[in-house]
Amino acid sequence: MDLSVIIVSYNSREELRRSIAAVELGAKDLSWEIIVVDNASADDSVGYVGTTFPEVKLVRNTHNHGFARACNQGVAVSAGDFVLFLNPDTECKPGSLTSLVRVLQNDRAIGTVGPRLLAEDGRPSRSCFRFHTLWRPTFNLPLLRWIVGERLALHYSPEHPSIRGGGPVDWLSGACLLVRRNALEQVGGFDERYFMYFDDTDLCNRLVTEGWGVVYVPAVEVVHHGAQSSKKSWGRMLVEMQRSRLIYLSKHYGAVGQLVLRALMVAAAVLRVVPSICAGKRNRIRTKIDIIRVALTAVE
Repeated sequence: MDLSVIIVSYNSREELRRSIAAVELGAKDLSWEIIVVDNASADDSVGYVGTTFPEVKLVRNTHNHGFARACNQGVAVSAGDFVLFLNPDTECKPGSLTSLVRVLQNDRAIGTVGPRLLAEDGRPSRSCFRFHTLWRPTFNLPLLRWIVGERLALHYSPEHPSIRGGGPVDWLSGACLLVRRNALEQVGGFDERYFMYFDDTDLCNRLVTEGWGVVYVPAVEVVHHGAQSSKKSWGRMLVEMQRSRLIYLSKHYGAVGQLVLRALMVAAAVLRVVPSICAGKRNRIRTKIDIIRVALTAVE
């Protein structure tokens, strides 16, 4: 089989209808399968997929295990030479997946590729980035990027050769990420400590470390309608993002990186909690307190 498409779903019934239907057109001339890993949805996603798309393999979780672990579950029951991790809120354009697979088939040194992501209105979204460091989020501010240049920022300049015409980048968005199976197996799949966020960053980092190419292909386009599931619980997702950032920097930058980030997390949360207290925004206050708690807790 050429392609295994793995979609992790959490209360994404409406989004699944569109994304699953688009795979057939996106994977023209390929042999393919779709695996939906459901993280204990409460909107009858499993029943809907089973009835509407009986050809889809379903993995049913009784708890929300997060993105990384669910992806690994999907890989374990998949058979394709290439594995596509696809968000349920995406819509593949005709031939898009075939084009991505052909890139990997034509160059065995490339471990993973990703397309240009488009917003619902057709405008380009951020699809690839530089690796996170302790300081890059700070230098990602527009004023500082203007002073020190783009090299210290998280985002690539629109004029960067890889952004304009395609080429090697540090890491690609996990919203639509095609990975060569033997490369995925070599690095051990996703690190399941990440519940959400930084799992794609970490995977690409390990692929690069093992000598695999990470390539952005802007000629291929996929519509990304937005983080629908995370919008429903933004407070928890913000906390998970900070937890994942701490795991990532601790893993790749050691004890010093961990200590610096913990201090920055506490300082930023304290500064931001004051306006929330003044405005009486209890949910925001609770979120900042949770982030402080994460910053003071051992990395699992």
